[in-house]
Amino acid sequence: MPDAPLDQVAGLLDHYREAHPQTAAADRRAGRVARLQDRQKRALDTLEHVLVHPPTLADPPSAWLEPATARRIEAVGLKTFEQLVDWIRIRGHRWYSRIPKVGAVAAARVIDWIERNKDALGVALGDRERLSRRDLVSAWRGSRRSEARIVPLEHLAVPLELDGSCGTNRLAGVSRLGAENDRQAIEAWIAARAGENPNTARAHRREAERLLLWSIFERRRPMSSLTVEDAIAYREFLQNPQPAERWIKARRETPMRLSPDWRPFNGPLSKRSAHYALTVLGALFDWLVRQHYLAHNLFGALPRRASGTAAAEADPDRLPDERGRFLTTAQWAVLRSVLPAAAGGDEADLRARFAVVLAYTTGL
Repeated sequence: MPDAPLDQVAGLLDHYREAHPQTAAADRRAGRVARLQDRQKRALDTLEHVLVHPPTLADPPSAWLEPATARRIEAVGLKTFEQLVDWIRIRGHRWYSRIPKVGAVAAARVIDWIERNKDALGVALGDRERLSRRDLVSAWRGSRRSEARIVPLEHLAVPLELDGSCGTNRLAGVSRLGAENDRQAIEAWIAARAGENPNTARAHRREAERLLLWSIFERRRPMSSLTVEDAIAYREFLQNPQPAERWIKARRETPMRLSPDWRPFNGPLSKRSAHYALTVLGALFDWLVRQHYLAHNLFGALPRRASGTAAAEADPDRLPDERGRFLTTAQWAVLRSVLPAAAGGDEADLRARFAVVLAYTTGL
């Protein structure tokens, strides 16, 4: 009725609402929902212009993470994301085990949040932090199959042409070892010293492992084909392992030996540490020669003390440049020549003479 007065239309609407009350209630609910949606939209429009800064490493975990998890993380002293990321990197996949009431599920959410915001934070977590030990081994084995890389001795798979089975320094004839290649020979040497101090055995393994890897990846030849020139080059390499990304670990913590981040060196060796490494390798090669595995000990051609100078060898009264508790070859010759005349006939003199001779002949 287009010409009906407004009061008649309003009356008809009232009669309709009285006859159908559920429709009137629905209209009221629809109005409330519309008003609520309008307020939410206006609030989001406001927040869009206020909260524009991305997360940073200086932010506390409580600013971004679920409140209960953030409180527990901050309770152990991790007040910023920078501290949290360092904590995760040092402890690996089970970083949360030292934080009370933070389990694997909550920890996974934290790792996922860091991964999603890695560009804003400027950090990225590696496989060691994201994967379990089993998954890490699987990932490592997969990467090893796809590319040649520096790996620990126990995981090393060497091509036949580099494994030393036909090394040019191999001794013809019957070897006392059952080893068929260089890696097996090194493992036999380490096993022969297993009864010694465990730290000593571990240090011997480290030096042999480094040489074997260097021989394969840098010289592209078996360890049992190295020459004296190679030994000289390796002496220089120890004090400056290059390329660094291949040989030196990138982070301050020590990765697990099964980690893709593992590297043989923590950094360049000092002269003293390099000399120790060459001494160990000299003992390794000497043992392999005595077992009829190798023909020659190429490290025997290097000076016994790399820091000794020609002047020190020529002048018995001149000490080497590096202060150490040792005598040069010339100094030992002078001592041995004057020792018989200097020693008297009493028990103390004879004991002193015996001690000096024993120290010299046994290398003490």
